[in-house]
Amino acid sequence: MYQNIKKITMLLFVAVTMITFASCNKDDDSNGGSSSINEAKLFGTWHFENADYRHCDITFNTDHTCDVREYHYSYTLSGNTLHGSYTYYSYGYNREITEYIDLTIKSLSDDTMVMDGKRTYVDGSQGDYSGTLHRVQ
Repeated sequence: MYQNIKKITMLLFVAVTMITFASCNKDDDSNGGSSSINEAKLFGTWHFENADYRHCDITFNTDHTCDVREYHYSYTLSGNTLHGSYTYYSYGYNREITEYIDLTIKSLSDDTMVMDGKRTYVDGSQGDYSGTLHRVQ
């Protein structure tokens, strides 16, 4: 009887261990759900699919800067999250101003990018920078 309990306990332990390892597998499908992106695919100019005044072209440069309108942000990329800042002197505020851009890149292929994002202005208000973008040829 003791031997049977010992065997059953060992089998249960092996089964639980196999289930644990199987559930830890992360499939990476060309960034559709991945936690990191291929940064080389990011570089270049991107245009919003349904552009309006809020949504303008964004150019990502190899020196970790991006251009949004006349603003030249320095950015860091961690996984699929991009955080950028742009500091300039404002004569209206009579001081230096820093604005921010925060983007989560949901998917990225050679010619299409989907992202959620916000641009934070000097007064704390935010502009929506979410949508589907296409690479400008």
